[in-house]
Amino acid sequence: MAEKLGNLECCKGNKDFLLTKTENIAGVNKNAPYNNIGKHLKLNEKGNHFSKGDTINKAIKKIGEASKGPKVAEDLCGIYNTLVDIITKSVWFDTDISSYVKKLETACDNNVVKPKSAKEKCKKKLGSDYDDEVKKCSERKSGGELVRWSDSKCGCVADDKGVVAPIEEIKGCMDDDAVNYNPEATVKSRCEFEKEVELKNEFCFCTKDDCRDIGRCIKGMQIIKGYATSKSKFDRTYDAIYERALEVIAGLDQTYPDFRISTEKGFYSEDVDSSYIEDLAKALTILEYRGYSLSSASKGNRKDSDMLMKSPGGEYLGFFSGASMTAPLFDDFNLQFTPNVIRKRISTNLGGSIPTKYINGIKKYINNIPFDIDSEGIIVNTINEGLINVLKKEPIGLSKLLK
Repeated sequence: MAEKLGNLECCKGNKDFLLTKTENIAGVNKNAPYNNIGKHLKLNEKGNHFSKGDTINKAIKKIGEASKGPKVAEDLCGIYNTLVDIITKSVWFDTDISSYVKKLETACDNNVVKPKSAKEKCKKKLGSDYDDEVKKCSERKSGGELVRWSDSKCGCVADDKGVVAPIEEIKGCMDDDAVNYNPEATVKSRCEFEKEVELKNEFCFCTKDDCRDIGRCIKGMQIIKGYATSKSKFDRTYDAIYERALEVIAGLDQTYPDFRISTEKGFYSEDVDSSYIEDLAKALTILEYRGYSLSSASKGNRKDSDMLMKSPGGEYLGFFSGASMTAPLFDDFNLQFTPNVIRKRISTNLGGSIPTKYINGIKKYINNIPFDIDSEGIIVNTINEGLINVLKKEPIGLSKLLK
């Protein structure tokens, strides 16, 4: 074992330390040697980092906590040689000291001082002048000299590779997914991305209150554009706006939840088709990207924020207010229940019916249109009804007239 353990690479000395027995192992039987050497044997000489009288365990611990260097190596070697000497004596012959050797090996590994880098050596050599010297060398290079800084040479040396001509800076979008991608750009700038959004229905801004007059409308395929750091970021932003629109639509306030027209479709009906919800969410998202103008060429808030939704066949699917910039997003968006909206709903649902409890209340809104609501809540055309009544009257014959 002594030969096997005699190769601690950090062992630089060969000093032996004599051991003395501690009181609690005095008189140990030679035929039954005490194995816990580290705890029960003391050193009778001091080392560089431990004291006279320290046990083997205590000495190894102190060495392990000391700063790296040749003095630590000398202590490690002394402890090691002492342990080897112990197990060759008759009393301690063949005692297992492997656990102590492992501790010594660990301390030995930790004592290895890594060589300093060229930069560290140069900094130590130049001290506080290091940064100034590097800067001077850089300025010489910028001035056209074929030089470069070398830490290994600790100075400004000739640059055999020469000077690379400066690259002309061209600012532009460097993402090939962007509509403004510039393949010649060398410096990143804003990228603009676009997305196609197809609307199944028609959406119009109302130019007067209560949607008496309708202005610009959009339908079919629409293109939205926006700036982002990447296409994926642009898509995530679109998805977030669209999801917010869906959330707002799901919470639309139906002030008169049971005032419904039996033949009516869209957002005033009891069960709103999911395709209408998705299409309205798309329209709101387009508005957000276009600054709340239905025109892709015009940006900025509109004074009029009332909007309506129509099916491809011209049926009204919903009248809305608050289609304008708000925080939180779409916070003022809601359904309309104004008198003019009620008249439009009545006039486009001939033959449909409403709950009878609303007959009298609704009639006061429709006195100036050619529609009426009968006693059963059926919406009728007053012009046709009047003509039918005239035709039903019995003509006055000549005999009756003479009588």
